[in-house]
Amino acid sequence: MSTASVSSSWITAHTRPAASRRRRWEISGSSGTRASSHDQGRVSCAEPVMTVETEIGTVRVRVRRVLPGAACQGGAMWSGIERDALVRALLATDPQTPTLCEGWQARHLAAHLYLRRHRPWAMGQLSSLAERAADPAAYLDVVAGFAAPVPARSPLALLDRSDAANLAEYVIHHEDLRRGEAAGAESAAREFPAEMTAAVLAQLRVFSMRMLRGCPVGVALATPEGISRVVRTGPAPVTIRGTAADLALALAGRLRAAHVRWVGPPRAIEALRHQLH
Repeated sequence: MSTASVSSSWITAHTRPAASRRRRWEISGSSGTRASSHDQGRVSCAEPVMTVETEIGTVRVRVRRVLPGAACQGGAMWSGIERDALVRALLATDPQTPTLCEGWQARHLAAHLYLRRHRPWAMGQLSSLAERAADPAAYLDVVAGFAAPVPARSPLALLDRSDAANLAEYVIHHEDLRRGEAAGAESAAREFPAEMTAAVLAQLRVFSMRMLRGCPVGVALATPEGISRVVRTGPAPVTIRGTAADLALALAGRLRAAHVRWVGPPRAIEALRHQLH
């Protein structure tokens, strides 16, 4: 086990002969096979959500594996589904892999996500935690820490269960990881169920209040599925067209990696791009 200074109560040590251990960063489900590109590129959910154990080196992490084809029902949260997909992506990634966050590698992103979910008052420790996570075993500990559930009695529990607080954040950071320098900005777009797309756009409307504060033009978002949202009223409106993930990246300022189309008066488009840059 690593010596990373994060809580290890959520980690189950799994001792195996060194010769029998899988390569680090390989993911397997209950069948023992590597996660397919289809699994990594499509997000959907069903009831009940299947749970699998992923073994990476000496760390065992329990995450939900989403099943294809059905919409979330019974109050399931899309932020939880996306968080689990993000955990699997982190486990499949070398800690030194660059991300879209300037100056950040996967280890920095993992440290940020762990602290944000479990110890937001300790964000000042991000650099030191990310430095320790350069060691692969410590990196896996940090990812496992992010995956661990927030205790029901924690003051953070209510926030942790909120799509409004987490969905856009997880979608953006998942794409930061997928479309980093090593993966290439040309990474295939993920397919979301229509219900999740609508949920993401609803949260982007809230997210955009901060990103578009003072923007001189109106802004609308539109997806290939025909879902649209006006996120800011104003003159010379501009419509940004793209998948939910690409729209999230655009509003977060990752313009070079966002595969979107800008529709509207040229000067208004220029003003909006300048606002988001």
